[in-house]
Amino acid sequence: MSCDPLPVIDLRQAAGPGRAQLASRLVAALQTDGFFYVEGIDGYDEHELMTYTRWFFELPDSVKMGIARSNFNPATNIRYRGYFPVDKTNASHKEGYELGSLEPLVDPEKHSHNLFYEPTPWPEVTDRKQLDAFKEFSVRFYGLMTAAGMTLLELAAEGCGAPSDKLVNLFRPDPVSTLRYLHYPPRQGDIPASARDPTDGALLLCGAHNDSGFLTLLSTFEYEGLELQRADGSWMPVPCRSGAVVVNIGDMLSTISGGRWKATHHRVIDHGVDRYSVPFFLEPTYSANMSVRLQDSQEAPREPVSYGPWALTKMINDYYEFRDLPYPQSLVA
Repeated sequence: MSCDPLPVIDLRQAAGPGRAQLASRLVAALQTDGFFYVEGIDGYDEHELMTYTRWFFELPDSVKMGIARSNFNPATNIRYRGYFPVDKTNASHKEGYELGSLEPLVDPEKHSHNLFYEPTPWPEVTDRKQLDAFKEFSVRFYGLMTAAGMTLLELAAEGCGAPSDKLVNLFRPDPVSTLRYLHYPPRQGDIPASARDPTDGALLLCGAHNDSGFLTLLSTFEYEGLELQRADGSWMPVPCRSGAVVVNIGDMLSTISGGRWKATHHRVIDHGVDRYSVPFFLEPTYSANMSVRLQDSQEAPREPVSYGPWALTKMINDYYEFRDLPYPQSLVA
């Protein structure tokens, strides 16, 4: 099985004379597998991130379930953010904690009843100092990933000859990005048929899928298991790279590029050990018009589609943790 190294994008070069060359390399990566490494994120500390990731998942189950979505714990009123437990019958074998709206909103009243802007529920713990440190770190990390994502989108636009703000304008105001802490325990006992990939029988922790939105910035802590699907249908392990973030693009950014940039199928396989990762899903504002194209000549005008309703529909259809949410009444916000 081929295990070619992925391209490396060093964001430290974005502020120097090599910016144009960096933008060209980024576009080349987007046009091939749509997967690449990012280094040089200012303030990124993988060891600190791992410390807080473990801290959360080592909390008692009762504490985590206290901030679970209402479809997992009817005693809560949480619908979109918060915790979800492992479903042992599902192809996806993970527990997670989703955070959002960690930066001040320009128009909080407008979004007060919008699921995507639901406030993050924090765990109830006796050690307030530890909780405050976790909250402070999460807010800071959310900001770091947002800034890195905006730089990547500017570079991607510039590399195609478009204005640098062509893509980032879709994030103004009030983006709905999601920070997700994940723990994949190894499967034990009876293994459901859905846990086997139909293409090769591999034991799955997360089934093959494309991400929905724009960019996913993933911290893997050098755990193995992430694989991407090549054009010939084979699966390639994503090699570990210390201190680097793995980035891939989602379906919506691929669509906006006119299909030039590749949203690639990927999965996580079970190596028999506990696995942790932290993806940051860079998502635009809820009402962003997704019918735009990076280069206006790529396609004829289309009916407008808003990001939020489109993404919600896809999540309900594709992911078990969102299956009980209501479908939007319209694809235009």
